[in-house]
Amino acid sequence: MVSKIILMTLILGMFTLDLLKHFPTIKYYYFNERSEMSDLQESIVYMILV
Repeated sequence: MVSKIILMTLILGMFTLDLLKHFPTIKYYYFNERSEMSDLQESIVYMILV
């Protein structure tokens, strides 16, 4: 179950990253809203972005 959550988060992260390439304004909005994410999601998305 945990692996499914991580996998879905990774897919969502990659999809979001793909959007960030095309829409810089979404990038700013996304980073402003990231405080509402859990620490796990934030660290995974951070790893994807870096």
